[in-house]
Amino acid sequence: PTDVKISETKFGIEAIEIAGSQQPDIILMDIRLPDISGIEATNQIKQLYPEIKVIAQTAYASGEDRQRAFDAGCSECLCKPIKREALLEMIARHLSPTS
Repeated sequence: PTDVKISETKFGIEAIEIAGSQQPDIILMDIRLPDISGIEATNQIKQLYPEIKVIAQTAYASGEDRQRAFDAGCSECLCKPIKREALLEMIARHLSPTS
């Protein structure tokens, strides 16, 4: 067992609110959200809480989308469908004490 707490939302504005109220160690951010883009949500989160790691998730992994995610402050970008092993490896890498 791990000491992991997971919060979930489908909305960028709510993700920003959760980041502020819960100060998570890592966020998995979808790029396409129904209210604001995951890029905009990441921009706002990283301006307020630069220490929070953000991993982008997208089904639209063009080079431009990936670059926009990195420019917004994402540490990594995963393409859907997401492979469980790749996701767990990224999370572990970014939560390790040396990251």
